[in-house]
Amino acid sequence: MSTPNVYIVGFQKCASSTLFNILTTHPNVTGTDPKETFYLTDRGFDHYIYERNIDNPDSTWDYFVGNDNKIILESSVCNFYQKNALEYIKSRQDAKVVFIIRDPVERFVSVYKYLTGKINGIPSHMTLDDFFYACNKGVFDRHILKYAIDHGKYYNFIPIWEREIGKDRIFILSMKEMIRDR
Repeated sequence: MSTPNVYIVGFQKCASSTLFNILTTHPNVTGTDPKETFYLTDRGFDHYIYERNIDNPDSTWDYFVGNDNKIILESSVCNFYQKNALEYIKSRQDAKVVFIIRDPVERFVSVYKYLTGKINGIPSHMTLDDFFYACNKGVFDRHILKYAIDHGKYYNFIPIWEREIGKDRIFILSMKEMIRDR
């Protein structure tokens, strides 16, 4: 079975779904189904499921129908801070990585808007200022909330990937650039 060779690994709320959808319209690109497989997540992550994870020796990349496409795309945007993802992708010499980034403040506000009033999200009565204060105090347990500020500090993550897998295998795309010139 073929495995992904292009990974959109980060960051949440930066238009990774849009990028994934644009790329998978190309006839030479196959995307995983679902977009975010969480196959490479670390134990303890919110969406870690041992039966469907690389940690399980019996699991496989069974998230798409195999074909002859040159590019097989996976987009679990939490992978930028998953050790399993970094080690696996590093071991795949043919693998490329895409980081999609956004102004960190806009990204933080997007997290707030996206999760306000949702189950396991932000209480509907919580203001943006209250959310910012709660994030600084470490009030939340869910990864996307717990690290809503820290995950916008791209300089803490991208250099690690560049050092481990090489800058030549990484493409950094800004959300604004993608919207301006698809």
